[in-house]
Amino acid sequence: MGDYNKHVRVMNKSCSCDKMSGKKVLNSSSKRNEMFIGNLLNQINEKLDNEEYQRALALCDNGIQKVEAFTETNMELTKKVNSLTELYNCAGVAHEKLGNTDMAKRSYEKEYKIAKDHNLTDSILRSCQSLGSLLAEKGELKEAFEYLEQKVRLCVDPLDECQSRIYIARVYFEKDRTKESMCHLRAALNLARRECDSELKCKCELMMGEFLMKDGNLSDSRTFFNQAIKTASDRGVLSELATRARVKELTDNVDGFSASEFDSNLPIDINVLGMDDDDKDLTTSQRNKEPIPIDDDDSFMPPSVADSSEASSKGSGGFAAKYDPRNRADSENGNFWQLREEDALKKNQFKRPTPK
Repeated sequence: MGDYNKHVRVMNKSCSCDKMSGKKVLNSSSKRNEMFIGNLLNQINEKLDNEEYQRALALCDNGIQKVEAFTETNMELTKKVNSLTELYNCAGVAHEKLGNTDMAKRSYEKEYKIAKDHNLTDSILRSCQSLGSLLAEKGELKEAFEYLEQKVRLCVDPLDECQSRIYIARVYFEKDRTKESMCHLRAALNLARRECDSELKCKCELMMGEFLMKDGNLSDSRTFFNQAIKTASDRGVLSELATRARVKELTDNVDGFSASEFDSNLPIDINVLGMDDDDKDLTTSQRNKEPIPIDDDDSFMPPSVADSSEASSKGSGGFAAKYDPRNRADSENGNFWQLREEDALKKNQFKRPTPK
């Protein structure tokens, strides 16, 4: 690091000036600085992935000091502010993992302010998610929901909006805000159906069944659980088994649901399920690339759910927000089918088909 600092000081002195305009011109130090920050961010992410949070934090602090000291001759403004938002986000993650929630909040707020000042949509969405999640856990619900609702409003990509609504619906429900929860979940389900995304559709249906069951509406809850199983069965056997297992887990020991109500009659041996030879070397997700035909109306929804909200969903756009796998929202919205299918494989004790 010492050699690098010395190098930067020397290069800063050598920046040139346009004789006609008098404006400073970027020199080779700008490229070197960009490479340095890029390598530093890679190191930080590696430390975070390896749970070396103190080391990651030290690298973040060092990087922030460096970038803040850069002038426009050392680094283009756009790249400078993007680097700062990345560094503050990583610092917030490290603080949060270390249990320093106040410091984490401060880092996320700095990321949010820089992003707002420079209209950086990716970073605004990311910081809203981080702040909303952190504040909800701290019990600061009013501010938490302001950030989470802001993220939903700013989403342009419909699938990103769907995942954001799923997350905020879960938070609202856990905080006994059933009306707001169902509003967002219904909007998320409509988005998933409209985009023919069977994974998100099944996830929404499972959550709808769960929320209605916990709210005492067993009839409508059963409707959504069965709909989720149907959605999963259209994707493949493993998806159906995984979804049935999840429904049984949710309804276990709940009065009004029988222990065998959601049992599967499917054979355990996957090789007798009628797959063509050409399909036996494919995974479930690969076998089910065709979108599921779904009518874009509320005809299958129980009245209590179909009339619960006037929430509308936005059209498709060109921007899709990035998700950070270290954030709670992303683990909640992670590879849903893979986790459920692996669980189904373990419980049913059969092997996934292997390539020939």
